[in-house]
Amino acid sequence: MRSLLTTVLLGMLIGADADRHFGTRRSQTHRDPPRRAARRATPSQYLNNRTAEFVVNGTNIPLYSHDLGESYAGLLPIAHEYRVDPNGTDARELFFWFFPSDNPAATDEITIWLTGGPGCSSLVAWNKLTNIVYIEQPVGVGFTQGTPGLLKDEADVAREFLGFWKNFVDAFNLHGRKILVAGESYAGYYIPYITDAMLNADDTRFFNVDGAFMIDPLIGERDAAFQVPQLAMARNFPQLFPFNATFEKQITAVDKTCGFTAFLDEYLVFPAKSVQPPAPTSDGGCDMFDTLLDGMAFLNPCFSSYHITETCPFPADPILNPPDGVEYFNRSDVKAAINAPQTSWAVCLLGVFGGNVDTSKPPNVDALPRVIERLNKTLIVSGALDLELPTNGTLLAIQNMTWNGALGFQNKPFKEQFFVPYVTAATVGDSQGNLWPLAGTGLMGTSHTERGLTFVEVFLAGHQEPQWQPAAAFRQLEWMLGRVESMSGMEDWTVTIN
Repeated sequence: MRSLLTTVLLGMLIGADADRHFGTRRSQTHRDPPRRAARRATPSQYLNNRTAEFVVNGTNIPLYSHDLGESYAGLLPIAHEYRVDPNGTDARELFFWFFPSDNPAATDEITIWLTGGPGCSSLVAWNKLTNIVYIEQPVGVGFTQGTPGLLKDEADVAREFLGFWKNFVDAFNLHGRKILVAGESYAGYYIPYITDAMLNADDTRFFNVDGAFMIDPLIGERDAAFQVPQLAMARNFPQLFPFNATFEKQITAVDKTCGFTAFLDEYLVFPAKSVQPPAPTSDGGCDMFDTLLDGMAFLNPCFSSYHITETCPFPADPILNPPDGVEYFNRSDVKAAINAPQTSWAVCLLGVFGGNVDTSKPPNVDALPRVIERLNKTLIVSGALDLELPTNGTLLAIQNMTWNGALGFQNKPFKEQFFVPYVTAATVGDSQGNLWPLAGTGLMGTSHTERGLTFVEVFLAGHQEPQWQPAAAFRQLEWMLGRVESMSGMEDWTVTIN
């Protein structure tokens, strides 16, 4: 399907994160014969003297046989006054891929996607709903240019991002557009700080931010989000973690000594009990996450902490692990097609911060509460099958956050349904001629809103919700853009999905 590969390609433009499961790079050159550029039916409002150099020929994307449509990609510099390099001599540029939408409802808006973890494929491209730009950042990631390691914290990240964004808005004449900032994983740090900086700039001509949308984000103390809920999650899925009695005894003893489940039981309550003390850490033999992975290595050699139902063989990955061993974005013809520099590309890079340490306070301390209070439109999504950042860890962070005059959610966030309309147009047939949807639909999770913050848990989704539950993510985007009134109702899609 045309839109499937579109979003597979887009989702591979990756930001920095602590995710650790990617392979090594190999350098080879592949070339496909060029295809004739499609004629543009009508002049684009985004094509001008400044943007002509970024035009992507949608009929000349390697290994992709359809017309990708109108898009623009390339490097744009960070405005000089926003750069963090002390001498002002570093070439600091971020890479983007911008997909305009032909949806009439999208004329006054744009969505930014900042991804922190593995790339996302999706059944339908998000530019069916809105104009969307995928941005590689901070400097050092992917095709970006400049010296990595100059940033010390998220304030520096936000500062440079705003410097890039001003140039992007000027180039494509997007002044005054409503901005939705979206992303996943470590974007739980990026988004609150970038959005907060946009709001503080008090300049709606460039920074008219309207919403924040975070999928499986890290928003709180790392050990509370990552280590504390591990054993409890494994116990919730005994069929997927079928440990023998000896190993069960071992992990129970570790958990008791380290105090993980005891901490979870005391502080994951509604309403919140109190501000939480520092969570138990992984120090001193208390790395429960790695202990569980060691146990699962014998039971399920293909186990994935990103989606705990995965089994052998590993799913095919034509982007990061293609049969010929060459990552898609390391092909020279791909780089040429999307106006990228002919440099080595890596899906992730440690070291974008000085000393590989982000010195920022967790977003739930102050940046995220400010964003929630000022926007009144913040969505946090958690995949029910994500062991990297389990739902209970995200909820612990929410229960340790004060916004709009109260600490945490006052009520349990699992009472309202999250409903996804049926994808009747996007189907596949079986041998008997029956048609089945290509994405999960119907009752797909739970939804809860209090004081400007909405939390959704998505059934059957792992760490990258748009990959495993693309229709669910698409519905959430509709809601964030104001296309539908509720995620619990049964309103039909606002666009045709095909």
